[in-house]
Amino acid sequence: MWDKGKKNQQSNQKCGTTLISTSTSIHGDISFEGTMHIEGRIKGNVSADDGLFTLTRSGRIEGDLCAPRIKLNGNIKGNIYCSNHLELSANAVITGNVFYNIIEISKGAEINGSLEHQGTELSKPRTLLGAPTDDNVLIQQHADDAKA
Repeated sequence: MWDKGKKNQQSNQKCGTTLISTSTSIHGDISFEGTMHIEGRIKGNVSADDGLFTLTRSGRIEGDLCAPRIKLNGNIKGNIYCSNHLELSANAVITGNVFYNIIEISKGAEINGSLEHQGTELSKPRTLLGAPTDDNVLIQQHADDAKA
């Protein structure tokens, strides 16, 4: 039981930590392994098959978030998919739906959307798995029109 936490901690150390500082703004989707610590802004989807995602009080995300372990203390406009443990601190503000296995909510956290318990077999959103998005469909449609 106690070794499980050490294994996760060791695997995160092997992959390293990614830090997005307060003065950094990213436009686009991000996929990571290990630990990601966000103090800045992201406009796009964030996903990890294994890892810990942390959003600080100054952090902002516009897009979906999918990770096994998530700690939020900032603002996110998008859906959250957490297959293991989701922790919402006092300054967390979520505008979107939350799909979780285990959730911990501190006094003061806000959720403007629905909560849905999914268990450990949480299904990831299709757009985070590379399924066609509206932009991809439009590009393909234009390519098909050009062939005709």
